[in-house]
Amino acid sequence: MKEKVDLDGIDWAILAELQEDSRISHAALGRRVHLTAPAVAARIRKLQDAGVIRGFRVELGLPELGLEVLAFVRVRAESSRRSAFLEAVSDRHEVLECHHVTGDDCCWVKVAARTMQHLDEVVEDLGCFGSTTTSVVFASRMVRRTVRQPAGG
Repeated sequence: MKEKVDLDGIDWAILAELQEDSRISHAALGRRVHLTAPAVAARIRKLQDAGVIRGFRVELGLPELGLEVLAFVRVRAESSRRSAFLEAVSDRHEVLECHHVTGDDCCWVKVAARTMQHLDEVVEDLGCFGSTTTSVVFASRMVRRTVRQPAGG
């Protein structure tokens, strides 16, 4: 496990701005956090090297891509089948996330499917590894929240 990185207020301000718009130029970001563009670039590089910034990604509109159904599938797989299960979910392009969790289930899987029938096919495939419980998302009230500096930190 990596060691906790000590961040100052400027680092946190940079992280907040990048979470809102990862395509912002170093010059524009520098104006917002009161640094020069080269100083911002150096800070971003330091944050990347420390593993705080792990990448820059595009946020996609799933319905606009024809993926109308979003669901969370809880899977209770036998421990002897877990490796095969993890390999299977990594091969399914419908699986957006897979989290190993505590409790009755071993994994929670986030799935984007074209239709309910398509979701049913994915869940049926996942069910080969153990019991499943599926929750379909009606609406997402908070999709992504900006991580901010903890109070007192």
